[in-house]
Amino acid sequence: MIADEPNPSAVPGRLLTARQRRFIEAYTAGANGTQAAIRAGYSPRSARVTACRMLTNAMVAAEVQAHRRRREAAADEHLLRIVNQYAMIAFSRVCPADYMVLYPGETPTLRPVEEWTEEMRIMCETARVTAGGVKIVMRCRDKALRVLARYSGGFEH
Repeated sequence: MIADEPNPSAVPGRLLTARQRRFIEAYTAGANGTQAAIRAGYSPRSARVTACRMLTNAMVAAEVQAHRRRREAAADEHLLRIVNQYAMIAFSRVCPADYMVLYPGETPTLRPVEEWTEEMRIMCETARVTAGGVKIVMRCRDKALRVLARYSGGFEH
């Protein structure tokens, strides 16, 4: 069994033991109180009582809330990046011709990937040179618009 040692990097007056920190991590990651106590290193026989005690400890409860707020903020940031990607797809002005290099009298060729903009990279699902020219498959603007409308409450499905 691991001895409880105070967390020296904690804010003064709010010292948590290593097991309390592990309990908080496990509990906020989705484990129930009993499982979180076991994962933190507490005895399985007394884990249920320990979990109850931990969750009523003011310092632990405050850290659980702070940890949840940080996770929610990170999730919100991730969701915002996803929404921004869909918005870029939905409202992009990139067209298949942007991916091609056209020389008079020659078969179109694919523009080097190094020359693509970020928007072009996001919009292109696949691009390849075929015997007849260049084959570009772009991401679906309609699907992106539907996802954005659903996200903003425009569609009730």
